Amino acid sequence: MNKVFLYVGFVTLVLVAIAILTRPTEVDYNHYLEKQEKIICSGKDFACVQENTGEKLELIETKLQNRVFFMVIEKTFQGERDTKTTTRAFGMFHMFFNTSIEKAG
Repeated sequence: MNKVFLYVGFVTLVLVAIAILTRPTEVDYNHYLEKQEKIICSGKDFACVQENTGEKLELIETKLQNRVFFMVIEKTFQGERDTKTTTRAFGMFHMFFNTSIEKAG
């Protein structure tokens, strides 16, 4: 019985370590935005461009919640025509799940 607890504890420890080491960062999310949503930011200022439409966007807000095993991120951009675009994602294991984009205005 003690060997079973030892085995379960070891497997749990390994899974926790993997989850911690593979939590994505804000840089990973920026790469995700470039690849999936075609929103490219220079990194030096708050100016971005959406390649699909050629619209210039300004990053006006970033909400980032880093937890032990995952992250939740939300970025809000304002377009040239006063349209707001908000992107949200849940990140874990170097991947992003439940991503959404809202356009208002």
